[in-house]
Amino acid sequence: MLFRSGEKMAPETTKDLLEYLRDYHRKLSGLYERMAEESEQSKIKMLLHFLGRHEARFDKILGDYEDDAETKVLQTWFRVTPDKLPKLNGSELTPDMPVDDIMTAALHFDDTLIAFCRQLTTETESQDVKDLFVNILDLEEQEERKMAGAVQEF
Repeated sequence: MLFRSGEKMAPETTKDLLEYLRDYHRKLSGLYERMAEESEQSKIKMLLHFLGRHEARFDKILGDYEDDAETKVLQTWFRVTPDKLPKLNGSELTPDMPVDDIMTAALHFDDTLIAFCRQLTTETESQDVKDLFVNILDLEEQEERKMAGAVQEF
């Protein structure tokens, strides 16, 4: 479902875009967990498991947003949708990268998600849809700050 950066998405509904975001978080979680299993360094394993759980939790939160949203919001079409998120191919991380490099990659992924959500808030005429994505954007930004703070312990 993920495509190269710079590709435009076809017109999508709010539900499609929420699923797209959830899928990206699931893929990030899987990437972190795979790297954790391959790492031989306990500190790196702990960090990668932490990041994997963080992404899995965000997938669940987005699922809750989707479950709670009104049908009319979920069925709202976007005429123009932003560039797709960069494809995750596994080369972004290696199992024994230094903590700083892992965090740089993790923050880059989060910044990309934040930029995507910010674009979604400007591409809709529906105030209800805009409010939904503003809430998700705020949550993404809060979670990024929390993650960056928590990772200082590693």
